Amino acid sequence: MHEASLAKRLLEGALERAPDGRIVAIRGWIGDAEVVSSESLAFHFSVHARGTRAEGARVDIVVEQPVARCTECGHWYPHGHHVTLCPRCGGAQAEVQGRTGVGIDAIDVDAEDG
Repeated sequence: MHEASLAKRLLEGALERAPDGRIVAIRGWIGDAEVVSSESLAFHFSVHARGTRAEGARVDIVVEQPVARCTECGHWYPHGHHVTLCPRCGGAQAEVQGRTGVGIDAIDVDAEDG
């Protein structure tokens, strides 16, 4: 996923889940099969957050890469973006394990500022 759209989803989720006060920090995760730049994600979040209660919030995100298990040979391997070909046997069927998408674990709010 592109960092700009991930950052927008994080902001929307934080504003929805913390309806009162100024959001000062967001901690969460991204389950992604592509390389995601934390710096780029933070930049895009700051752009989207301008003029909202989350402006200036710290973003602490852990990037998790899902793994896949080949249903033919049982080999575990890093799941590539929309690709499930087993690097060991070439099998095309796999079970993807791990979180995908984006999620928020915690939101810190300054209730005095809301």
